[in-house]
This record gives sequence, C-alpha cells and structure tokens, in this order.
Amino acid sequence: MSGTFGGILSVARSALRAQQYAIEVASQNIANAQTEGYTRTRAVLSPLPVRHLPYGVIGTGVALTDVARVRDVLLDAAYRREAASASLHEARAGVLTRVETLFAEPSDASLGAALDRFTDAWSDLANAPASVPARQVVAQRGQQVAQWLNGADARLTQFQAGTYARLEEQVGRMNQLFRQIADLNGQIVPMESNGATAAPLRDQRDRMLDELATMAGAEALENSDGSVNVIVAGQTMVDQTRASTFNAPSLVNGTARLTLGLSSEPVSVRTGSVAGLLETYNTDVPGLRAELDRIATALVHGVNRWHRTGHTPAGDAQNAAGEAYDPATPAALRGSRIDFFASPAGTVPGVTPTVTARDIRLSDAVLADVNVVAAGRGGWNGTAVVAQPGDNSIAVAIAGLRTATTFPDDTHAGTTDPPAQVGLPGLGGRSVADAWRSTVTTLGLGVSDATADQEAGDALRQQADQRRQAVSAVSIDEELIGLTKAQQSYQAAARVIAVVQEMTADLMSLVR
Repeated sequence: MSGTFGGILSVARSALRAQQYAIEVASQNIANAQTEGYTRTRAVLSPLPVRHLPYGVIGTGVALTDVARVRDVLLDAAYRREAASASLHEARAGVLTRVETLFAEPSDASLGAALDRFTDAWSDLANAPASVPARQVVAQRGQQVAQWLNGADARLTQFQAGTYARLEEQVGRMNQLFRQIADLNGQIVPMESNGATAAPLRDQRDRMLDELATMAGAEALENSDGSVNVIVAGQTMVDQTRASTFNAPSLVNGTARLTLGLSSEPVSVRTGSVAGLLETYNTDVPGLRAELDRIATALVHGVNRWHRTGHTPAGDAQNAAGEAYDPATPAALRGSRIDFFASPAGTVPGVTPTVTARDIRLSDAVLADVNVVAAGRGGWNGTAVVAQPGDNSIAVAIAGLRTATTFPDDTHAGTTDPPAQVGLPGLGGRSVADAWRSTVTTLGLGVSDATADQEAGDALRQQADQRRQAVSAVSIDEELIGLTKAQQSYQAAARVIAVVQEMTADLMSLVR
C-alpha cells in the first residue's frame, strides 16, 4: 500500500510542480503584455516515463520540459522586408520634404519670386532708362537673386552633411548590433544545448534583427544549434559567433559608399534607411544642386551677354578692357564690356562661364557704382560712345530673359550680320522660368512619390506586424484562460493529495 500511495503522491506532486510552473509562465506573460519586443511563452508539459507493472503500464506524472517562445520565422521575415522598404522611403521623404520647405514655392521667399522682382526691375529701368534709382533697384534685385541661390546651395550642402552624419551614425549602430548578435549567439547555443529555449536572449536578439532590417534590410538565417547568421546586401555580417563590420562611409568623387574590410568595392545596400540616405546623398540633393547651378550659369551668361553690349548714360570712351572705341565699328558691336554678374576668373569673353549657385554674385563694377548698369546701346558722339536718350533696348532684352528661350549671339565682332539666336547654356532649350518650374516640379513629384511610398510601406509594415503580433504577442484573455486552467489543475492535484491523506487516515484507524 505504501508503494501505491507513494506512486499516487509522486504523480500528484509532479502535477503540483508542473502547474505551478505553468502559472508562473502565464503570470510572466501577463506582466509583460505591454513590453515592446516581448514574445509570449508557453509551458511545455510532457508526461514522465511510465512504470511497467505486472498488470499493465502506469504513468508517473508530468514535468515541465520547456518554456517555448511562440514565434513564426516566416512572419518575422515578412515584417522585416516591409519595415526595410518603409524605412527607405521614410529616409528619402524626410530629406526631400526639408528641401521642399527650403525652396518655399509658391511664396515671396522663393527663387521664382526673386526672378520676377529682378526682371520687373529691368522693366522699370526700361521705362526710365536714365533713372539712377531704377538702376539701384536693378542692382538690389540682382543681389537678392544671387543671395537666394547662394543660400539655397549652402542649405543643400548642410542637408548633405547632415545626411552623411546620419549615415555614419547608422553604420556605427549596425556594426554594434552585429557584434551584439554574435555575442548573443555565443550565449544562446550553450543554454539551448539540452533542448531548452533561451527565450529572453532570443527576444533580445530578435529586437536587434528587427532594427537591422529597418536600417539595411538584414536577413536572418537560423542554424540548427539556435545561432543565426545575418546577411546584409549579400554579405554575411554575422556567422554564428563571428561578426564583421562595415567601414565608415567613404567619399569617392563626392559619392558616399559603404565598403567592407580591405575591399574598395562598394557594398550595394538597396533597402532600409541606409539605402534611403545613400540615395538622397548621392542622387537627390546633388541633382537639385546641379539644376540650381544650370540656372545660375544661364542667368549669368544671358544677363552678361546683353549687358556687355550696352552703355552707361555718362558714355564710355573705352570699354572695360581698356580698349578705345573705333568710330568705324557699328554701334551694335560696341559695348562697355562690363559684366552685371561676376564672371569667374579667367573667363574668356563669349565663352559660357562656369558658374555655380554657390558662387554667383554681382560684379565688382556694379557693386562699386550702379551707374555702370546699362539700359541701352550707345551712339558715337565724336569722342565717346554714349547711351542714346530713351534707348532702353538692353533693359527690355534682359527683362525678357526670364521667359526667353533664346537670345542673340553677339560674339561675331567685326561683322554687321544679324546675330544668330542661341539658347541659354545648360537649359536644353528651356527658359530660366521653365528650368525653375521644372526643378520645383521634379522636387514636388519626388516628395509626393516618396511620401506615398512611405505611407504604403507603413501600411504594409503595420499589416505584417499585426499578423506577427497575432501569433507572438500576449493576449490577456488567453493568458487568463490558461491561468485558470493551470489553477484548476493545481487544485485538482492538491485534492488528490488530500484524498490520499484521508485514505491513509482511514486505514490507520482500521489497524488500531
């Protein structure tokens, strides 16, 4: 009898212990229901080995064999793919939206408005060719255009620098995560060598894998021993307990790129926030800066080519090159050769200057004296070339440059043939206004596309996360049901022990 009662008590005791563990697991799940990255666990109960008796086989109880995480690796992979895509578009949209704010279109603070004021000032000068105040306004409006382009280029440079700093920060964080995941692999493998699950360490590792996927689309491949290999852009960055790291982002001819180890070949990261930052640094912002440079070049070239053929009201005995005028030279070919905007040092007259939005400024001659601003061509008065009263041909021509797609080529000195019409350099047959509208439109479409892609990516990411959470997240109601079941099983096991005690007491009373 003692063997029979002992077997019953052993079974009941194992049930008490197992259900106590089950209650602890459910309590742990409930306590961490709001903990980010926590994966719910379940108590895995297994029957103990059976005993073989002469009259048959009987069980020996139950034991807790594992505290298993409820996780689906396919849902994890789907979530990480969507998170990487959404983060790529989010990174681009963030930078492009800031650039769109800088361009301030449509508003009085935009380049379009500054160009309007500039050409309007020339129109006002055309209406009063001899007016000094009108010349002052022309110079002031030209200065505003130059300063707008200078400021825009400086801000774009700052955006690029900020993007590069974020890129460095993210690469550093990725390298840190690679090392930490390798360390976790080294802890998880020995802990799980007996078949148990290192749930807290796996949760920590999964959070790191999610972060890596968001930054660079990292993929995780789990090995049979419980460790994971991490792959980024086709490169194995974590191989069980060994971690590789990216070099700090390098610049080659102004292009940012990632490299690995001693290799100079760039690693092509195509998704995640790192890919978005690389795209904005290498493509989006440089493209906008190049377009502003083309506008600056066309503006300087167009205005100067007209302005150099004009004359001041005081007249010019010689041009800016120090050459005396030849009365035999046709009036259309005479000119002060004074630039309105500064041309880069070494610029050859008649050759398209290389001007950037960063460098555009008024010429020293205009800054020193607004009276050198020409409104019209001049005529020979016997000693000098002077502006003819009422001649506003230069002012009218420059006023029309904003919307003009061509202007006369006045480089054919020595001939009286009508000048050929040439396009503004670098604009591909567009006017300055068209080029600016195209730049703003391209930027607007880029922001719209990136924002739409980000919103779509966020929706897909949320859906993927919801599917994953449906499996892995803690459900309070479900845990309470499991807790109630474990509690009832615990009470039942306790009742079995109580029954055995009553039976033992009855038997003892019979013996007496």
